[in-house]
Amino acid sequence: MALIIDDWGYDTPAANPMIAYPFPLTMAVLPHLGASRELSERIHRAGHEVILHQPMEALDASLE
Repeated sequence: MALIIDDWGYDTPAANPMIAYPFPLTMAVLPHLGASRELSERIHRAGHEVILHQPMEALDASLE
């Protein structure tokens, strides 16, 4: 079983309880947000897996 926690990168304090979780987690971090880099580094240092949550919507809404 895998537990993936999604949509990190907006807020650092909200992530603190999950980063401190004593069991392995995979945390998906959105790119280019205010806390994305800091959270990615902290999650990795805590021994959890970090993956990229890459948005895939079209840049031009008329192409959807």
